[in-house]
Amino acid sequence: MGMKRTSAVLLLTLAACSSLSPVVMGKEGAMIKKKEFFARIDALAKIEKVRPDGAAKALGLALEFRKDEKNRDLDVYEATPPAGSWATRVEVRVSKNDAPGGLVIVDVDARLGIKSTDLLARLGKNPRIDSPSDNAPADSPKFYVYPQKGQALSFALKDGKPQALVSVVLDRP
Repeated sequence: MGMKRTSAVLLLTLAACSSLSPVVMGKEGAMIKKKEFFARIDALAKIEKVRPDGAAKALGLALEFRKDEKNRDLDVYEATPPAGSWATRVEVRVSKNDAPGGLVIVDVDARLGIKSTDLLARLGKNPRIDSPSDNAPADSPKFYVYPQKGQALSFALKDGKPQALVSVVLDRP
């Protein structure tokens, strides 16, 4: 992912992170939701083409076309999961001319409690870590980027007590 695109994704994630919906989860509920989260992200990473129907099926959500999105090159679809879900918002961006790439942004409820140790154990110990620029707000997340064949999975983690995953981005250029 290029620097400009990483910056754009970071800005989108920062804007979305400010609107997390409240969810109260006990320890057992959080464990179940973590399993569901990783199962859904695994399914998302395996879709052949970034398209609304494939992303919706992988994530178990209904996506709606955003008519108000003014972009001549992209169609934008969005879902707002029900309260209590591990996801708080999903956005899918696809080319209007059926180009092969696409972008899926999944905002994650921070109280799900996924930390960098969970990602490292599940996805590998050598992600590329993109830290926020010096100009970014102090609470900007770090991105743990896992390049894969033809795509990148990026996980935005906010440092703090506790550290928390706040967003996942699937980027297929």
